[in-house]
Amino acid sequence: MKDKINIFLIFLITIISRLPFIWNSPGVDPDNWLVLFTGQEISRTGVYAASRLPGYPLSEYSAAFLGPKLWWVINIITLIFSAFAMVYFYKILYFFNLKNKMLSTIALAFTQGIFIASTVNMEYMWSIFFLLAGTYNLLKNKYIISGIFIGLMVATRFTNIVLLLPLLYLILYSVKEKNLFKITLFFIVSAFTFGICFIVVFRKYGLNLFPSEIWILPDFKAIISLYTLHLYGFFGFLGILISILYAFINFKKIRLKLQENKALLTFCLLVIIMISIVYFRFPFESYYNLPLVPFLIIILNTILISDKIKKVVFFLIIISPFTGYISLNKIQLKGSVFVNEKMENDFLDYTKKIHQNFINKKAQKKILVAGGFYHAYKCIYNTDNYEVLKIPSKENIKLYISKGYTIYYPMAIKDEILELKHYDITKFGENILPPLIYDR
Repeated sequence: MKDKINIFLIFLITIISRLPFIWNSPGVDPDNWLVLFTGQEISRTGVYAASRLPGYPLSEYSAAFLGPKLWWVINIITLIFSAFAMVYFYKILYFFNLKNKMLSTIALAFTQGIFIASTVNMEYMWSIFFLLAGTYNLLKNKYIISGIFIGLMVATRFTNIVLLLPLLYLILYSVKEKNLFKITLFFIVSAFTFGICFIVVFRKYGLNLFPSEIWILPDFKAIISLYTLHLYGFFGFLGILISILYAFINFKKIRLKLQENKALLTFCLLVIIMISIVYFRFPFESYYNLPLVPFLIIILNTILISDKIKKVVFFLIIISPFTGYISLNKIQLKGSVFVNEKMENDFLDYTKKIHQNFINKKAQKKILVAGGFYHAYKCIYNTDNYEVLKIPSKENIKLYISKGYTIYYPMAIKDEILELKHYDITKFGENILPPLIYDR
């Protein structure tokens, strides 16, 4: 009975804690708007095109069905997936008879990256729900149900396919019923579920699912910051460092605990290693690392044999989203949740000013170059009476000018165009807005 009450409370706490943060926009990442724009285009043309490769058909078709004006519905869907993900995490802890299940699950729910990802329209938390649901059902010998969940996990975030290796280990060393037929059936169902979801992607792109363009890698400091501070926050990461120090000092004491939970901890470590390999190969987003967080929490719950230290560490993780924001450029008392909300508002305000300043221009033939604001602009405003470009080539700009068009742009996109298209747009058009400077 106590566990049922705990599960209900976890679900309720997850929902209520996010409600104030899901209403102002689909998210601060440009990809949040890109998903909505892609859905809008799929709905308009009836033809599938990926928002970004290797394709995210579940979220893209959700956006197509709902339309860009109902972005908040997708935020709610993400929140519901997140709440059920916490429920399955608790059930996994219960299955392995681990202590401090409630505290550990609350720590996961309030890990900075998990908290913020559960308030936007991106599919990170969708995939984590499918991962945890699939893992739990696998432990319960429900191979077909687990296979469906794992197939959906890969369909929502294709890079999570690397987690099939840790799951195979889990089957071999933690699942009680090791039936070769059922194990084979698990992988067949997973592949079939994934294949059904990805039919439209394969029809469009074949097996060329990864972009061929050359990516500009962040510098080393940014890569490490995305892997640590952006994911856990300052206090959360401090808690992890305290845990590492504690484990090093008390290794002899926790050795027995490690041996008792060897299979589980090995599985968790494999998940962390596989996700980390993917991230350091493509180190562009902190949230690529989100699938490892539940399993890091399990490891911390196991190695912190002192209840006092465990409570301190998990308390630091829980408060981290709300206080102590540290970036490479600035330190703030308020946490990332509030910084993130202000960035969303600043982005929306800037987009609104771009629109107002552009439509007030009297030129008969005019074009707006919107850069990173393009997808948000196209989702929010009707552009039937004028043309909006994202990041046009220098040749296209010259062509439009030769046809008598006046080019307008916000200064915020100058560096973006210089980096991606290698020309200075200020030499070809008229600036309509100063740069956008985020308070971060």
